[in-house]
Amino acid sequence: MGHSIGAYMAVKALAALEGEKVSQRIVQVISLFPFLRTTPSNRKQRVLRFVCRYAGVLAGVAHALEHVPGPMRRALVSVFGANMDDASLRATDALLRWDTVRNAFVLAACEFRDLDDDSIWHAVAQLSGR
Repeated sequence: MGHSIGAYMAVKALAALEGEKVSQRIVQVISLFPFLRTTPSNRKQRVLRFVCRYAGVLAGVAHALEHVPGPMRRALVSVFGANMDDASLRATDALLRWDTVRNAFVLAACEFRDLDDDSIWHAVAQLSGR
């Protein structure tokens, strides 16, 4: 079972296992809101793709924010997350660390690169008979 980019990873993994002898037969892959391709017309995806190029800079900003007192940092987070509820703001604040930010944007950049490759559709076509 895969959600979002996990659906992409599940299809790729199953396609890779098809030629190998596995102890149990995999019957199906369930994709929940699969993210199998990018949509160039989607403004959020274009912005995120651009921002991913600056993972190091964003990590540096997050590192600087680690030294800002908690209430002030949460106030800054709430400016950028104006529509977030309190629990989401607290979670974002807790994850606003240089290594977490860097890893998230590097992973996102890798996802965009992989999703630009249309080979996933060959795997989906091969597996679609199940």
